[in-house]
Amino acid sequence: MRRAGPGDLGALELEPGSMGPKVEAACWFASSPGRFAAIGALQDAAALVRQEAGTVVTHDAGPITWHETG
Repeated sequence: MRRAGPGDLGALELEPGSMGPKVEAACWFASSPGRFAAIGALQDAAALVRQEAGTVVTHDAGPITWHETG
């Protein structure tokens, strides 16, 4: 998953022992305009802050988009 809004991402049914807590926290944080959250690997921290890696959650993201594979 590349980008998602809090509503779409929060609607996914995720187990509490998996991504559930991360998604819940990211959706809460990104629910206000002007803020974003990123979920990804610690070694990608710089790219996450630039919104170039992981899953970026923003208030105005629109529908879920996916990373290109290839």
